[in-house]
Amino acid sequence: MLAVARVACAEADSLASVSCDGFALGYSGPSDKKSCSTGEISGKAGLATTATVSQIEISSRDFYLVVTYREAKFRAYFPGRSPREEVNSNSSLTAISNWQPKASIRGFEVALFDAVATHNNAIVSCAIFMGHGRSLGGPYEYPGGPGYKTLLTGYYCPASIMVQADAFVNSLENVIVKLQLPSQ
Repeated sequence: MLAVARVACAEADSLASVSCDGFALGYSGPSDKKSCSTGEISGKAGLATTATVSQIEISSRDFYLVVTYREAKFRAYFPGRSPREEVNSNSSLTAISNWQPKASIRGFEVALFDAVATHNNAIVSCAIFMGHGRSLGGPYEYPGGPGYKTLLTGYYCPASIMVQADAFVNSLENVIVKLQLPSQ
């Protein structure tokens, strides 16, 4: 089994397991295990829901994949962040090294990296892919930069260490094309 951390959506109040049949996210490739969950991000002091979160987690003998889709509700936006900022804020990963930004794959920003999984101190090689959704009126400007109505973040970690970045990127692209994603 892969030595990777489960990448949870820390800002969600809680993620509840749901059936993957008809779920917002899907994967058409072979897998050993597939699980889906959904949750909400609440406003300050427990006020109205400000965003919904959908997450699919897939594992096979060849890779581990987790994809999280966040959709903001009325008057809420996700600040624009780079893949590096996203990985650095992930509490499941430490000692991030060998950072390699790559060309866009199917519209997603991509970077390869090595890290230590905090749950077992194993060294993992992974990729992050991110897409900020566009809305008719966006992106919206925040004091810290642009904001978006949707954000899709995926972590892909192959079971074997891929020495050549080209092989890693090809493997990632083969997985991305099998994802069923919400319209952005």
